[in-house]
Amino acid sequence: MDTDFEEKRKEPRFNVTAETFAVISSFHQLGKIIDICNGGLAFQSYSTWTDECSASELDIFTTDGFNLKGIPFKTIAATPIVQNFKYSIVQAERYCLQFGDLQNDQKLKLDYFIRTYGEKKIGGDGRG
Repeated sequence: MDTDFEEKRKEPRFNVTAETFAVISSFHQLGKIIDICNGGLAFQSYSTWTDECSASELDIFTTDGFNLKGIPFKTIAATPIVQNFKYSIVQAERYCLQFGDLQNDQKLKLDYFIRTYGEKKIGGDGRG
């Protein structure tokens, strides 16, 4: 798993405007989505989840009721997030995930999610 953020994205990333979360239930992993595109997402979590975990599916949900289940993924990178807390005992991590092959209904719901909750493109050319 890479720890550097070398640009490899092929699609524009979007920040999200609502309270949106990714859940990897097989590892009790819950995180706030940072940004998303049709090819993957990044989320922040305070759990310790490693590359060795064999999870392969995640769910996306929002506080207003949107839910998209069973998205196949692979982990691309995990990096610590610098916090302003001087003596924090919990380390936040940023996890970057690449989606696998989605079913047609998942593609439609993901597109709806991005159009509904996407705020803006990241970076000048939309590629972050």
